[in-house]
Amino acid sequence: MIMLVFSEPAALSEIKDIGTPFIRNFSKHEYHAGTQNWAVAQDQKGFMYFANNEGLLVFDGVQWDLYRMPNLSMVRSIYIDDKGEIYIGAFNEIGKMVPDENGKLVYHSLKDK
Repeated sequence: MIMLVFSEPAALSEIKDIGTPFIRNFSKHEYHAGTQNWAVAQDQKGFMYFANNEGLLVFDGVQWDLYRMPNLSMVRSIYIDDKGEIYIGAFNEIGKMVPDENGKLVYHSLKDK
């Protein structure tokens, strides 16, 4: 005969949550950008990048940063390569986000290439 004994009542509720991923939803009022996100990517540092109607959204786990396109168009696609370089596609624009000396991203158009 096998008998299971739980020392705490909370242990039963913990079993129910095994395998359930932690999910947190953010409203547009928290990240201060558009409602619609078109694509998402994650870099090697764990930062999250979102192609948003208002531009490129970056979340470091604490703070949101919005980088608008020079033509103020929505960003539709994101690609982060093996070297960590961030490429984005927007309406009538394609380019690369490059960090400046302070670590803030700056858009460099590749459209003329």
